[in-house]
Amino acid sequence: KFLEHSDQNKSGDISLGEFIHYVKEHEKNLRLQFSHLDKNKDAEVEPKELIKAFKELGVEIDKNEATNLLQRMDQDGSLAISFDEWRDYLLYAPSTDIIEIINYWRHSTLRNFRSRRTQDNLQNSYKRRDVEVMGLM
Repeated sequence: KFLEHSDQNKSGDISLGEFIHYVKEHEKNLRLQFSHLDKNKDAEVEPKELIKAFKELGVEIDKNEATNLLQRMDQDGSLAISFDEWRDYLLYAPSTDIIEIINYWRHSTLRNFRSRRTQDNLQNSYKRRDVEVMGLM
């Protein structure tokens, strides 16, 4: 996926310019996703915000799982993540799609989604939220 998204001229390799463009676009998209998680807009995501954001997507997690997920990114031990911690953890992930981020984030956990919503439903839910946030609705 990385090559598919970053190789703009489809040459089969990535130039420095293409890589820089990819990283900038990816970071911009990660910032948008982070802003959805940061419910109180204090520039940090805490377990309760993560629980609420996941619930809006139809995904139920408890406080322990939310804390465990945040601890994977939490570099300073605050039990909250800043955008820098979020970006550093996900910058080289191949997608900024929230469903793929959740799967990437939860990859090593043994628990599955308790929600049975389809990926399309989750993506549509998030797209509607993007439209609302950007004032297009």
